Amino acid sequence: SDIPNNRMMRFDETDGSALAENLRLQGWTTDEFHYVRIYVPTAERHNGTWGTGFRLQPSSGDVGGTIRADDEAMFLRVEGVALYHAGSAGTYGINIRAPAASSAHAYVGHNLVKCRPDGDSNVTRMGIVISNVSKAYVWNNMVFDCTNVGDGTPYTWDALGYYFPGGASQTTYAYNNVSSNNRQGFYCENGGVCVAKNNYSHAT
Repeated sequence: SDIPNNRMMRFDETDGSALAENLRLQGWTTDEFHYVRIYVPTAERHNGTWGTGFRLQPSSGDVGGTIRADDEAMFLRVEGVALYHAGSAGTYGINIRAPAASSAHAYVGHNLVKCRPDGDSNVTRMGIVISNVSKAYVWNNMVFDCTNVGDGTPYTWDALGYYFPGGASQTTYAYNNVSSNNRQGFYCENGGVCVAKNNYSHAT
């Protein structure tokens, strides 16, 4: 679908309720001035603690992600969402991955991502993944419990809080983010530029 002007998916829930759905975005024509925005207003947002405010809490996981935009290049904003990814076979929280290098921009801010903290050593647990966009802006997020040691055999790869495999064409700006109890906190690779400031990572 073409977007005549900026398209926004806004969640207004004042009772702290959860939506038991995964979101997959595809078929949009976007550019820098015509983008998709997934947004929770400040009054309905989480307060930094899981279980507060509106949240996406699917009962079963989509291996592509709780919020998934990986079929085409897309200008996308995800702001203020608390979400949980429930897949037992490995999945992502927010997954923005264009199929090839693109001019798209991604803005991901003020989100709270909780991974399913179980699974054996060869499953994927990733909180926020952005790849093959031109610019990625990631700020004031918290990702926690991305581990994959359910069988007692730690496998640190594929258990990441923040992953930016963007390639040489991607510049990622990651400011003021928190990684808590993830096997790895922040990972940037494949020749992309990552500018990271004031981030915090710890494991229990």
